[in-house]
Amino acid sequence: TKEASQSAAGESDKAGDSDLAGDPTTDHLIRVSEAPTVYPPVGTGGKLVVTPFPNGFSGFAANGRESLEEAARNWDVAQRRVSGELWPLFIANQRRGLRSGYDAGDLSPYAALLLGGGLYQRMFERRALSSRRSYAVSLLIDGSASMLQPRELPGGSRAPWGMAAATLGAWSLARLADELQVEFEVGLFNRAFAAGPDDTETSYQKRMHAAAAGLKRTQQGSADRLTRTVNHYLLKSFADRWRASEDLLAGLFWTAAEPRKAAAEAGLRGDTSPPVSMFDKAANVDEYNVSHAVERLNARRAEVRILVVLADGMTRGSIESLSATVEDAERGGTNVLGIGIGDGTVQTAYSQHEVVERPDALTKAMVEGVRTALRGSLSLSGGEEWWHRSKWTASNQWSNHG
Repeated sequence: TKEASQSAAGESDKAGDSDLAGDPTTDHLIRVSEAPTVYPPVGTGGKLVVTPFPNGFSGFAANGRESLEEAARNWDVAQRRVSGELWPLFIANQRRGLRSGYDAGDLSPYAALLLGGGLYQRMFERRALSSRRSYAVSLLIDGSASMLQPRELPGGSRAPWGMAAATLGAWSLARLADELQVEFEVGLFNRAFAAGPDDTETSYQKRMHAAAAGLKRTQQGSADRLTRTVNHYLLKSFADRWRASEDLLAGLFWTAAEPRKAAAEAGLRGDTSPPVSMFDKAANVDEYNVSHAVERLNARRAEVRILVVLADGMTRGSIESLSATVEDAERGGTNVLGIGIGDGTVQTAYSQHEVVERPDALTKAMVEGVRTALRGSLSLSGGEEWWHRSKWTASNQWSNHG
């Protein structure tokens, strides 16, 4: 009967498999279990949640683009300057190798003499085998809470410029890479409750609190480790088009440059605003993310691979493990550049490093680091002399385009 069936259905208060579907705690545990395990050369391995960056940040793109232009002026980061500094080196890596100064098939200026001497095979300049080199660039931004803390600016004032300057630097190099059709990706890393691609501020907060409460009941001592995962967010993967990712990076910049305004917006319109609170109390474990970024670079099979890490050095991981991870990457052929924002940790962990104390110095440090890496690859391929001959001409071309 109807009463009997209702009684039978209510005999147990335990949730069945069908009842667990959609449960925040279960969903989070499944997400963590399905995440790849990363094993640094030194230390223990761990789970790394790899996911697209929340697309809701595109909603801040209009404010972000205005802020990017203003910051570029204030911090003296002109896109023309970035392009002019690095364009010749990127082109040098892609040049065609010629035995002479003439392009393939060009008629030699000595053609008349060669023809008179019966040397028909010498009438045309010969081209050597192509020396075109492929390369890939990966940019990693520290997404921990400390990157949003106020820092001193020239003149004595204070502002949260750490993540904003890192994002502006990534934006500048990303635009250059896109112009030259160079493979590149932009990522952000932190350790906190992992946001999902479709999360809003409201949905993120709801999932986080529900999952944390459930994990405390069921996992006890492991609850914090399972709740605050190590995350690797992809703002632009190698496969994504830059145009589809520009708004995300612009929105991130506005959030980083104006964290209070972004938080206020999220508080007022939580159902439509991005999960701004994903940065609250966030830490990071650098070595897992560096290791994963290098693995992704290696998968591109590019001859020249460059990883730029922008961080403030405050890691919950091991400096020894991070240093070993960087050394292992460089032995494998990847150029790893560590840019430290107001902290000298990069000097210990990265053989190629720069520490900056002001926002206008950060992008310049990135440009210098990438230039050094590209010149190193040219020296190995015997192209340094060619680059010196071409430097003035190529730089002039970019200045004229401005």
